[in-house]
Amino acid sequence: MFLLALYLLQYGGLTHPSYKWFFLLAGTSFAFTLLSAYALKAAVDEGKIARAQPPFDILCVTALVYLSGGWSSPLVFFYELVIIGAAATLFMKGALVTATISALAYGILTALQFNGLIGQMNPFPLASAANTNPSLSLGLHIMAFYAVAFLSSALAEEVKRTSIQLEAAEDEIQDLEHLQAAILSSMGMGLVALNTENRLMFQNPVAKELLSRINANALAAAELKQIFDLTPGGRRETLVKETDTVLGYSISPLSSRHGEEIGKILAFQDLTNIKALEKELHQADQLAAVGRLAAGLAHEIRNPLASLSGSVQMLSTSLKPEELDRKKLLAIVYRETERLNHLVTDFLSYARPGETRKSLFDLHTLIEESGLFFMQGEGRERFSLANKIAPETRIEADREQIAQLILNLFRNSTEAKPGNVTVTISGRATGNAYTIKIADDGPGFAPQIAARAFEPFFSGKEGGTGLGLASVHRIAQNHRGTVRLGKSSGGGALITLRLTVG
Repeated sequence: MFLLALYLLQYGGLTHPSYKWFFLLAGTSFAFTLLSAYALKAAVDEGKIARAQPPFDILCVTALVYLSGGWSSPLVFFYELVIIGAAATLFMKGALVTATISALAYGILTALQFNGLIGQMNPFPLASAANTNPSLSLGLHIMAFYAVAFLSSALAEEVKRTSIQLEAAEDEIQDLEHLQAAILSSMGMGLVALNTENRLMFQNPVAKELLSRINANALAAAELKQIFDLTPGGRRETLVKETDTVLGYSISPLSSRHGEEIGKILAFQDLTNIKALEKELHQADQLAAVGRLAAGLAHEIRNPLASLSGSVQMLSTSLKPEELDRKKLLAIVYRETERLNHLVTDFLSYARPGETRKSLFDLHTLIEESGLFFMQGEGRERFSLANKIAPETRIEADREQIAQLILNLFRNSTEAKPGNVTVTISGRATGNAYTIKIADDGPGFAPQIAARAFEPFFSGKEGGTGLGLASVHRIAQNHRGTVRLGKSSGGGALITLRLTVG
């Protein structure tokens, strides 16, 4: 409307009678636009604003048509623009109502002008209104109004349906993407997608965490090749020696939707704990077999040993002083009989440890008593104890089994080192578990010994029974705990026990 006013200014100057009305109409329209914008910002219902807009637009267009020539105005097509706008916001019903109101407004204006009730302004250099048939013009324009209403509303309805379908499709795609991401993130195994050049295309969070744990990066194809055989194949396993991690993995081809091979999928998971459980299960099977064997042999061995030991003691007491050589021989027989009896006792304790009977006791006191007992016997003059367990440290466990475990470890340390040995014991509580660390200043465990240390009847010492650490492991299992071997700060053996107490 401002452009029309400027045109009139150029054509007729400030004296033209329509000039001021065009500017007034333009200002009113601009003010209504500002008011609508403020209403939207103030969170007024958009539907109310959309329904108020067409009547105001029709009023403005009717005034514009009147100022530009009335029923013969070249600006009658502005009604059609208002109808198209109503169709875009109010669809079919709104477009038909707007077309009807537009037809009435234009028809009333035409009738008033035709009957001479209002004057006719014609600021543009157009043909006289007398040369035009008002009835024909009115009919054609009304037909055009409704044609535009039907066509524009049909297009608006189609756009609306398409928009709804598009939003539904977008929601479905987003749901599928979220589901896919959730599945890939929740998988218990790592998943890596590589292209044909072994470059990373995708990795899920589990894969990233597992690879970082073994100090590898999926972006570096060379690092993956050092760990995995990237040729397609079935289930395989690999050992990462730097972290002692066992990984199970498989390689599958990755194809596009056209069936073309675009890369490969590497699926892998950490089998370290599973392998440890398999090893424990294997040991349990061995223990079950040993237990059945022990049940059949224990009494058959111990009864003759008891008779033999008693007979040797009686013979040694009946010998005369001049028969000292025979007395020494009998002492050797008695010592070896006791050794054999000790072996059978350890064997029975390992194979059939009995029920775990927990009670509350002072661990510091138990270790002190066990150390004193050991120093008066097997560890005499070559064993010393550094008990760093705090006094009044009370735990709930099987006291007899823990005492046996401690003595077995004392014996193991003294047998491993000639001369004096110092054993240091420390511990700390973690929830319902208690961790005990037993370290000595001996030679420590050789790698080939540590790998089989808990196997029964396997010993790295000459004359060893191979039941000491095996019994320690069995007692730890009875307390739903674990045993780990390592090196102390001084290079000796370090045994870490984690026992479930309470």
